[in-house]
Amino acid sequence: MNKRNGIDMGLQLLKTESNSRYEVYFNGQHLGYFYLEIDGFYVFIPKSDIGYWNEFSLRMIVDKLEELNKQHNDRLELYIKDHEK
Repeated sequence: MNKRNGIDMGLQLLKTESNSRYEVYFNGQHLGYFYLEIDGFYVFIPKSDIGYWNEFSLRMIVDKLEELNKQHNDRLELYIKDHEK
């Protein structure tokens, strides 16, 4: 949970019918999608008509992407470590 001045500033994610996509909302505004790419990592696809992005908005998106990708990234790091010469 992201907080600024004691106010919850988290993103809301709605899972779509597809298990590979989440709709991303902030304050009721649809920002775009987190989409699971073929490499196993989620990416953010913004809507093109929502204006500008400030530093705090971008940090919330990055934080959520890191959270979504953590398990896959940890598995890859373990695989690489186990297969180092």
